[in-house]
Parts: sequence; C-alpha cells; structure tokens
Amino acid sequence: MTSQITDKNINDFILSLYFDLNENNYEMAAIKRAYRDFNRTLQKFPSDENLKNTIRNNWIEVLRYKIDELVNHSFENQEEFTLWHQATCCQLRIANDYKLSQGQAQKWLNMTLKYLFVFGENRVPGISANYRFFHIPIDNIIMKKLEKLGIPKIDQAWSRIPDYDSYYKYQREVRELFLNRIPMDVEFELFNER
Repeated sequence: MTSQITDKNINDFILSLYFDLNENNYEMAAIKRAYRDFNRTLQKFPSDENLKNTIRNNWIEVLRYKIDELVNHSFENQEEFTLWHQATCCQLRIANDYKLSQGQAQKWLNMTLKYLFVFGENRVPGISANYRFFHIPIDNIIMKKLEKLGIPKIDQAWSRIPDYDSYYKYQREVRELFLNRIPMDVEFELFNER
C-alpha cells in the first residue's frame, strides 16, 4: 500500500507548526508570526495587558488595511511600491503613543509580506503580483551574510534604525548588488544557507 498524502498535506502540516492558523486567516497568522520576529526589541513596553493589547491591535489594523491595499493593487514600478512601503512604515510608527523605530516597523512589515508570499497565491490571492518589489527584512543574520558579499552593515542595530532614509539606503545597495535578481529571492537563498 502506498501513501495518499499529498505535497499540499505535508506543506499544510509544516505551516501549521510555525503559524497560528486556528482562525484560518492567513493574513493574521503572518502578522502575528512576524510580530514575534521583532517584539523582543520593544523596550519599556507597557506591562498593563489591556494597554499592550490596544497598542498591538492599533498596529495590526494598520497592517491589515495596508496589506489589503497591496494585494488589490499591482504597482507599476519599484518607486511606487517604495512610496507605499514608506507610508506603511510611517503609519505603523505613529499608530500609538508607544513609537516603533524604523527598524522595528520594517522588520514587522517585511516579514509579514515574506510570510504571506510563503503561504502562496492560492491562500493569499494577489500576494505574488508585487513580490518583485518587496524589500528584504533587515536583521543581524541577513546583514552578516550580505557583508560577506560587499554590503557594509548598518552602523546601529537593525531594531534601532531611526529613519526611512537610513533604511532605504541599505535596500538600494541590495538592489544594486543583485541587479538582475529579485531581492527577496536572494534573501530566501541567503537565509536558508547553513
């Protein structure tokens, strides 16, 4: 007797181990998982649970609205996408009295987009249309790997990148180094190297 398990069954199993898919909502699963990728960098975050939930929910609403924009629009070029990206980071940063740094905002947004792409077009219709424009998530792992390829690390910790210009300078350097490739393809490959 041979197994009837499909690649989809296996893929669904692996995704369910990493993401909270209880709500059967891929957008929320990506947002929540990406939050876990940077939330340890939140300094002096309120201890009051109600306040924490309010702050997180404000950020999540920004992301949900902006992701809806993304999947329902095909950007014409990198500049148009980057304006959307900058506006999204800005809205995340000012959504609460507790402010995110540019480094934290980019990590949450870029990882959310990466996870949504991993879920695939069948689960997240429209996510592939703008993939070629996505920015790579900047963190210590990727900066170390890119440094070996000639891109100097950012002077401060990724989570403390203060402004969009500093952030985007690094993104431009990545695009220039991999001129004929999709930066996220390169990021996937570099991150998966052991």
